[in-house]
Amino acid sequence: MKETVFKVVTNRALTDSVYEMKLRGDTSDITAPGQFVNIKLDSLFLRRPISVCNVVGEELTLVYKVVGKGTRAMSMMGHGAKLDILTGLIEAKQMSLLLLLMLQRELPPSRACPLMRSHKSLMQMPCVFTV
Repeated sequence: MKETVFKVVTNRALTDSVYEMKLRGDTSDITAPGQFVNIKLDSLFLRRPISVCNVVGEELTLVYKVVGKGTRAMSMMGHGAKLDILTGLIEAKQMSLLLLLMLQRELPPSRACPLMRSHKSLMQMPCVFTV
């Protein structure tokens, strides 16, 4: 997991509520589309998890729907705006597998790290849960 600053290159509306945001920054910890990034927004306590749409070189593409305060704030960001982003997080398909394994074993998220390390396809992912 890595915290880095990205700059907004473009942020355009695809529909009334769906936007495409292209960012430039250190994408070295982003391995594939579907991986999550967590975006910190000013005046909001929790980061916003957004799935990566595409990554080419140092350019990251996110497609998101405006559904609340956080994504509304994102939709108003223009060229040059800076975002604090956590990268190198779990991919959607791995998160689904992790949740399924947790449910089968009746484990809370705080106990999931050892499970992640024991499962072959999850071994390379950092533990993002805390006690």
